[in-house]
Amino acid sequence: MTAISFGWRSAQTLLLCALLLPGTSWAHARFVTASPAPNSSVVSAPNQVVLAFNEPVQPVSLKVIDASGHDLAADSDAVSIDNDIVLKFATPATTGKYVVSYRVLSGDAHPIAASFSFTVAGAAGSKAPPTAATPLATAESDWSRVVIIARAIYMLTLLLCMGGGLFLLLVPSATAIQAELRTGVTRLASLALLAALFYLQASGAAMLGSTSLPDIAALKVAATSSLGTSLGLAAIGLMMIIAARARHAALLIASIVLLAGSRALTGHPASRDPGWLLIPAMALHVACAAYWYGSLRPLYMSLKRLPVADAAKVLREFSSAAMIAVATLACAGLLMALVHLATPSALLGTWYGQLLIMKTTWFSVLLGLAAWHKLRLSPRIEAGDRRALRTLRISIVIEAIIMTLVLLISVNVASTAPEDPPRNATAETASTAAITAVETPSLTGAYILTLQTENALASVWQLTVRDLGGNVIEPLDISVKVGIPVAGIEAMPAVVKVADEGRFSVEPPITLPGTWEIKVDALITDFDKESFSLQLTRK
Repeated sequence: MTAISFGWRSAQTLLLCALLLPGTSWAHARFVTASPAPNSSVVSAPNQVVLAFNEPVQPVSLKVIDASGHDLAADSDAVSIDNDIVLKFATPATTGKYVVSYRVLSGDAHPIAASFSFTVAGAAGSKAPPTAATPLATAESDWSRVVIIARAIYMLTLLLCMGGGLFLLLVPSATAIQAELRTGVTRLASLALLAALFYLQASGAAMLGSTSLPDIAALKVAATSSLGTSLGLAAIGLMMIIAARARHAALLIASIVLLAGSRALTGHPASRDPGWLLIPAMALHVACAAYWYGSLRPLYMSLKRLPVADAAKVLREFSSAAMIAVATLACAGLLMALVHLATPSALLGTWYGQLLIMKTTWFSVLLGLAAWHKLRLSPRIEAGDRRALRTLRISIVIEAIIMTLVLLISVNVASTAPEDPPRNATAETASTAAITAVETPSLTGAYILTLQTENALASVWQLTVRDLGGNVIEPLDISVKVGIPVAGIEAMPAVVKVADEGRFSVEPPITLPGTWEIKVDALITDFDKESFSLQLTRK
């Protein structure tokens, strides 16, 4: 069977499996309901909150905050029972409004965070005791960028290590560089091991909302998640490479299998059905990407140092395996995209879909380069053309740069839920006295959102959307979410009402001091949805 026919049959098999899947979209774990229910009013003061999800989750941070900023569950531990989380109050509830803020981990180690409110009405005529508002903590604890950087460093070193090992196994004619390549693979394994520890610590900090590193508690939280299992398995594979110095073929094969499998134990494939298909698809996707990416450096070295005839033999061996790898890589990626995207419109309407488009576009450029190498340059090198060797070396450098870009996009794809829009945060500070207007552009830059408050602790805000010419726009619909993530209050929906033409009044669910993050989605037309993001400091 030729490489081309094998790749085509692989494509047919994977696509057939995708077509046989039920027409269901899979997402991260999701909140179902709670007791007391969101936005409800109860007569009797509860002594606990029960959160129900569609699958078992791991609690990370749960708070029940009253109007004074006091956490009723500050000294309580949440208990997981099947798909429910039970949180008992350490302080009895009284009449008044409460915010329940939760942060949990799904089975694929993605944090799910949100907030909702409920009111304890109490008996007729009863009143809550007056309390002074306590300013909430405002220490910066947004680790999202650090996690992305840590994941990128880990993935790049991991793939280079795996790819170098696969090159040693699949291109035996490159004997002149094997000793140097083994040393490089061993060093990359050491770097990947350190990167894995940094990735685990940064992810734990994001899960727990830490304010500084190192944080042992955050490291323990991450270690008990699916990410911890994945990195633990990868650490075993990396230590095997280091111990054997990439010299023993059997150990090298076992290590690469462990490394490829480890990537399938966390992220999107880990919590979706059918696992029997998605987990092997992810492992194959990672292994094939590693072979392509990690082989570029040793291939460049071979073309530069070896005689033309020997370089042609190395290129021939690499290409035979690369054709199978690229076909499998594309088919596995297509299969996972078909499963993860709920509808075709999500490809354009979500940040996840836009990232996939960017990744596919650059991947197509890589395929064009690979085809040029195979069809034009390789025959010339076989004929002894040294100029073709130099041209191919330059093209390999370009290919490595583009593939690094594709891998960085893939890192963002892995950390993005299919429904997530991109963010564009603009920080502003509100005065504690006079009317304050805060402006921020939409993510596309086509519209301006103006938020007005009579004072920093006002219970009603005013929103207006204008185009770049200053004309007031009347959106068909508008939704607002507010929260104080650095204080542990996750985003929660606010009540939005039409005030007059083009102006909306927003009632935040609770008024507490702190830096509020505000997200606004405005449906300008049936085909144009604009998103805004800003901050408002309420002193």
